[in-house]
Parts: sequence; C-alpha cells; structure tokens
Amino acid sequence: MDPSGVKEVNVGFNLVPAMLSGKVDATLGAYWNYEAIQLAQKHKRPKVIRMETAGVPTYDELVIVAREEDLRENGGAKVRRFMRALGQGVTALRKDPSVGIDPLLRANRELDRRLQVASVKATMPVFFPADPKKPVGYMQPAEWAAYGDWMARNRLVRNPPDAARALTNEFLPGQGV
Repeated sequence: MDPSGVKEVNVGFNLVPAMLSGKVDATLGAYWNYEAIQLAQKHKRPKVIRMETAGVPTYDELVIVAREEDLRENGGAKVRRFMRALGQGVTALRKDPSVGIDPLLRANRELDRRLQVASVKATMPVFFPADPKKPVGYMQPAEWAAYGDWMARNRLVRNPPDAARALTNEFLPGQGV
C-alpha cells in the first residue's frame, strides 16, 4: 500500500474504542493477546497480522534492564532474587490465573474479568521457553542477533547491537552460578 494514501490518527491508548467507533480502520501497536481478544469478545473479527508472520524475526517483548552496579554488587544477588521471584510469580500465574488477576481487578475495578482471564490464558504459553529445562526469562542470543540484523537491514538502527554484550541469562535461576 502506498503510505501517502494512509491518514494517520493518534488515538493514544484508546485503540479498541477508536476501532469500534469507526474513527480508524486499522491500528498499529495493538496486541494480539489483548486488543484482539477484546474485539473478539465484542463480536468483531479483527484481522491480526502477527509480527513474526510479517517477516519480523522473533524477539523478546518484555525485557528486564538492570544497572551494571546492581549486577556487580554481591554477585548480583538482588537481581537474582528479583528474577527468581518473577519466575515464581509467572509459574504461579500459569497454575492459577486468579493469583494475578484478582489483585489486578482489586487495583483497577474498571477492568473486565473475562478479558483479563482470556488475555492471561493466551499470553502464558509465550512466557515459557520452548526448552523446558530453561527458566522463565531465558533469551536466545541468536534470536536477538537476527532481530538486530533485521533492524539494520530495514534502516531502523545504523548498526545492529552486539547481542552477546546486550543480554545475559546469567542472573536467571540455575544459570551463571
């Protein structure tokens, strides 16, 4: 499609209301595991184009960033505890989604329980590595390198980042110790 034939409208975070009202015909940035579910629950049939089917290499969407000084302090004990707790939380959520959904709904009573349950159910499989021996949060350097190369080829960055330097699995439970 010729980009000059597209009128861009910034709707902020109100993607679903903008689509339902006809303010926009499509959105960029909607999530397959949230807005697409929300639209389906409203009896719409969204056409979702997942990034990986559009030629974008797989990449980790949720990334934990830590200061180098925290990684050095006591062998990164604070970061290791955080990552262990995060993994335990995700595992608990997988076993019983209500352990995460109930507190979320208490914190924000405007949220729809049915949507939150469906979103968690759809999302849980992607939080866990394909290799069951790897902990939650495990990243594949080769995937990051492929994504960086793709970004450089598409002129989104000048030089792809050094994946081996930019990420580590060292602080995940059972890794790097």
